[in-house]
Amino acid sequence: SQALITSEGKLMIRGSNELASYPFEADISESLKFFPEFKKIDFFTDFVVKDVAISGCTIHVLCQSKNSGLTKVFGWGSNFYGQLGLFDKKIVQRHPIEIKFD
Repeated sequence: SQALITSEGKLMIRGSNELASYPFEADISESLKFFPEFKKIDFFTDFVVKDVAISGCTIHVLCQSKNSGLTKVFGWGSNFYGQLGLFDKKIVQRHPIEIKFD
């Protein structure tokens, strides 16, 4: 998979959707196994995306809130090794969740 950040701070991704882990509408996400064209991830409309990391089937996004200016980290995809910080390591997180740091 590949990601890019536009000059406006929008996140776009393309590539394999093997685990149906990209946050598109359910009917698209579950039937689309590969998408060659970049697609915008609408979840981040209230944020400016600063950085993105893709590792296997897991995506982490660093972004800044347009309203508060706070920086947040979101992640989704595979949690098989706990890389999203979720207790259930068998889960595939299909939509971005905020990753909290203590």
